[in-house]
Amino acid sequence: TRRLFAVTGFAALDRALERERLVQSAAELLRTEPDEVVAAIGRLAERQRDAERELARLRQQSSAAEATALAEAAAAEGGLVVARRDHMEVDDLRNLAQAILRHDGVRAVVLGGSPDGAKAALVAATGGEPDATQLVRTLGKMVGGGGGGSSEVATAGGSLAAGGGAGRGAAASLRVSGDGAPGRGPGRVAALDLGARRIGVAYSDSGRSLASPWGTIERSGDPERDRTAMVDAVREVEALTVVVGLPLSLSGQVGPAAQSALDEAAALRALFEPLGVSVETADERFTTVEAERSLRAAGRTGKKARKVVDSAAAMVLLQAWLDNA
Repeated sequence: TRRLFAVTGFAALDRALERERLVQSAAELLRTEPDEVVAAIGRLAERQRDAERELARLRQQSSAAEATALAEAAAAEGGLVVARRDHMEVDDLRNLAQAILRHDGVRAVVLGGSPDGAKAALVAATGGEPDATQLVRTLGKMVGGGGGGSSEVATAGGSLAAGGGAGRGAAASLRVSGDGAPGRGPGRVAALDLGARRIGVAYSDSGRSLASPWGTIERSGDPERDRTAMVDAVREVEALTVVVGLPLSLSGQVGPAAQSALDEAAALRALFEPLGVSVETADERFTTVEAERSLRAAGRTGKKARKVVDSAAAMVLLQAWLDNA
């Protein structure tokens, strides 16, 4: 059934005049005559399509340049690319990750960011080894979401609020190794020398060949607060592995001090492993003695030496660990 409506009398005249005014207004906006409005709109739509095509071309060109720059930087990280790119939709992140992976020497790519300041997006591109799906499922938990895809390319989503203020430390936890296990293979290592008053911290280069001192953390009297400070320090240096000094006795036995270090390592492991950072222990006998000897040789004694001896001991511990790894 069809219904027909008719407008007659003055109402019909008012309606016709209103439409005429609308056409005249459109013509003025388009800077054309009223009888050319349709043609002008067609030309405007075509210009918009041309602009959209040019924008897409420029974006693709910019993405290719960015992919090249990130791929070149991967050489220093064992073929791994981990980066944050905000204001990009997940499809754009995926395209960028795949473009990076196509470069020689790139083994795996993990890109994360927020398209709108609230949501979080993650993309992993590995070519199948390690499994990208397993990787994003692990990373998705960091932002309170989930994901999936193929073994070569996978995506995950969540929220920035769930992910917390991971910052550079989150980037470290996103790194992957050749066998797909977090915390193994190339990447920085941090060492912790658990002193009674201070905690010494040292870190390695990404190639795991040279240890450097980071500094010390003053004990606060609150173990949880101290552990948070240690986590922040490890995140800052983007370490994938943490080595905790184990003060064994001279005979190599586990005494009270070593047991305390083992308990602390276990507590730290519970904090780090969800972030993909492994925790190990290493014999630290004589590291403080060697650190003090080195400081004396460098002319640093007294209070100045006491402030840095824990960090120097952590560096000695880490260098020994690196040399024997």
